[in-house]
Amino acid sequence: MDEPMSTATDPNEPGDRAQWGPPIPPPPPPRRSWLDVPIARDRDNRRIGGVVAGISAAYGFDRRTTRLAVAIGALFVPGIFAVYIASMIFLPGHREQARTLREIFTDRRRRPLLILLGILALATGFGSWAIFGGLGWGFVLIALGVVLWLAPNLGSGRSATPSTATGGRPFVEPSASPSAGPAAPPRRRRYPIQAIGLAVAALGALVIGIGNSADWWNVSSYGVVVGVLVTLIVATVTGVIVNRSWFGVPMLLILAAGAFGVVLTHPNLDGGIGDRSVRPTTIADAQVHQHLGIGRLKLDLTDVPLGEQALNVKAEVGYGQIFVVVPADAELRVLSDINAGHVVVNGDEISDGIRRDDDVVVPARAEGGHHTIVLDLAVGGGEVKITQAG
Repeated sequence: MDEPMSTATDPNEPGDRAQWGPPIPPPPPPRRSWLDVPIARDRDNRRIGGVVAGISAAYGFDRRTTRLAVAIGALFVPGIFAVYIASMIFLPGHREQARTLREIFTDRRRRPLLILLGILALATGFGSWAIFGGLGWGFVLIALGVVLWLAPNLGSGRSATPSTATGGRPFVEPSASPSAGPAAPPRRRRYPIQAIGLAVAALGALVIGIGNSADWWNVSSYGVVVGVLVTLIVATVTGVIVNRSWFGVPMLLILAAGAFGVVLTHPNLDGGIGDRSVRPTTIADAQVHQHLGIGRLKLDLTDVPLGEQALNVKAEVGYGQIFVVVPADAELRVLSDINAGHVVVNGDEISDGIRRDDDVVVPARAEGGHHTIVLDLAVGGGEVKITQAG
């Protein structure tokens, strides 16, 4: 009698070896971007509003270290106070209501308030940069912070490569049941072009700031600002086109408006930031070129001994005001170079507009004087105010 044919599958057969291999573990889930991490204020561990505690809990930071970093940073960049207040407004107060930063930024109902607070943070961020010797060091600090913040997130878009089973052959997944619905289409990959552009701009500003401080080269702050804005505009346009996302259009409009304003006014920003008051007592001191990047420059010439020859005074402000006080018995010749702003003499506006280059003679207000002062004043954007003290 013939033996019945065995129907069992031999696991040692080469053709069936792959069916008995160990299953491939599922690929690790993709790392979430920092914009997609739910955040809420932590009321249990709060000191003021629970903002730092909530951010530390969301991102795994140490609370004490983060609080120390925020406190030190606020001393040099006052805009952190505005950012903290904005965080108290926008971040939920309970963990059950945690929201991602992406959801907060794209909420149209609160977008006007968000834009206003962002402008306030940017404006107050100029406050204490003069401590470091001028505008350049402020860019170095912000650029360094941006690079350190973006560095851990630049590689978050990598996808895992499927591995093979033991024996060099891929593990065969069982076929889906007929009742299963159609598979969802794969999500279109988005490239972090804007983040890369921001990192490049910040790193470039950092390198230029270090090079200027070390006297390796001499790049103006105006050139740094224009370079950063152009880099961000190119990255934003490329991101909108490649990713087909209109989310960057509002930012593109803001950057374009900022770049247009900077190019139009063409300020000289290398003279520091803040208020400066100068009261020379000699002709040599009065003829020193006074320059301020952003702020208010007051020049009092009432104590300068005037002679028969004309006194030439030169002053320049990138953004802000030049306020000059002169003796009432001196005739003035005002050479003003205003890219955007106006000139006021004794309360009367004598020039205003864009790209104005004027030469105005103002007679003395007191009798008996035969002195002449030539004021060569330049402002990128702002005001020139002159008063003849009587």
